[in-house]
Amino acid sequence: MRYVGLSINKGKGGGGKVQVDPFTRSSGITTDSSNHVTEVTLGDKEYKHIYYDNVGLITGFTEKVGGSSKGWQLTYNNQTEQIITDITEQNPTADPSYSFGTVANMNEGTSQTINVTTAGVNNGTTLYWDIITSYTNSSDWSSLTGSFTINNGAGSFTITSIADYTAEGNENFAFYLRTGSNSGTVVATSSTGTLIDTSNTNVVGQEIFTSNGTFTCPAGVSEVHVVCIGGGGGASGNGGPGGSGGGGGGLGYKNNIPVTAGQTYTVVVGGGGGGCSGMCNAGAGGDSYFISTGTVKGGGGSGGVGYNNPTSGGSYTGDGGGNGGSGGGRPSGGGGGGGGGAGGYSGNGGNGAYHSSYPGYSVKGGDSGNGGGGGGGSSNWGGDGNEGGGTWPYGQGSNGSGGGSNGGSPGNGYQGSNPSGGSANATKSYGGGGRGGVWGAGSGGGAGVVRIIWGMGRSFPSTNTGDQ
Repeated sequence: MRYVGLSINKGKGGGGKVQVDPFTRSSGITTDSSNHVTEVTLGDKEYKHIYYDNVGLITGFTEKVGGSSKGWQLTYNNQTEQIITDITEQNPTADPSYSFGTVANMNEGTSQTINVTTAGVNNGTTLYWDIITSYTNSSDWSSLTGSFTINNGAGSFTITSIADYTAEGNENFAFYLRTGSNSGTVVATSSTGTLIDTSNTNVVGQEIFTSNGTFTCPAGVSEVHVVCIGGGGGASGNGGPGGSGGGGGGLGYKNNIPVTAGQTYTVVVGGGGGGCSGMCNAGAGGDSYFISTGTVKGGGGSGGVGYNNPTSGGSYTGDGGGNGGSGGGRPSGGGGGGGGGAGGYSGNGGNGAYHSSYPGYSVKGGDSGNGGGGGGGSSNWGGDGNEGGGTWPYGQGSNGSGGGSNGGSPGNGYQGSNPSGGSANATKSYGGGGRGGVWGAGSGGGAGVVRIIWGMGRSFPSTNTGDQ
């Protein structure tokens, strides 16, 4: 029925058929977006609800003549010859109707399910919706269009508004329902709802975790920014030659993590690995993460293994961060290995040092790092190493310096300075590696930490990350 025209038996005598002008879409023929004829009007005769099979053959239609309607079903011998073998009368198909359910008011950052009911619409029919953009700001919605399927006279779709910090005032919103995507005929228009602007109050805050727990998202918060520092590895103590220092914990941060007010989220804080004495394997530092290790993580540093074995620092997952510094092993002579510094915001922590040789009793200084500095190695054959510097969870600070130097006493690595100023000698907090012991046990690593912040204009490593 894509090519519709009329011929009539006209004239006298032989009465040959004479072609007349075909009807057009504007004079009695309606087609859909696929160019299928859907309605034909010839004076007081109407042909509607025209159905097609998968090869374009008409399988049924409703005929209305003088106010009386009949339905007809057509049967073909096959789809190749396309010969009609039977025409069966059936109940006429009613004109389809479409109706939206209630459209409720909603806050920014929430979702709403919109219900649609129909009559005279076949199961499996796909309908399309779109937001009337003249009513609202298109950037306020996660999607402006969509589709759904009708089953047993009903269907639904879900809309989600985006929370932001731009005060725009309340806005109205409504929907069109269409028979085709974008350009389809509009068959219904919804009532109007109000999108309530919740951006007028900037909710600012933080929460710091030094042990495992759960984070409950406050009201008015739709995204958070998180930094995780893993626990430092413990060090070994070998009972004579000297043990290996522990690796520093890694630091990872991630911004704009979506959350929902009132929901709870997992927080895991890695503990520092335990030190040990004798020919032993010290404990590794634990991973610190928010929600999962795939979201954002500061990995724990490796524990010292006997002697003469450098240990690796922890890795990280997130938008950025740094690995922990490695712990120093004893390549020769005596002396304990220095602990590795914690990973920083934009690079790795400093590597721990070691007693360089015997005889000579010299000590190698620990490396500086983008996070904490590495601890210095032992200054004499019988001495212990020193601890790696830690890292702050408050944003990008100054890099920590390495401890100790040749010919001097071994010093602790310095932790990276707080962005608000000041630097402090390391106490392994947070994520510094333990010092290698000699006759005694190696020390444990510094514990990890997780810090969560939220509020307009805040993000790691250094954008408005102060203590608030």
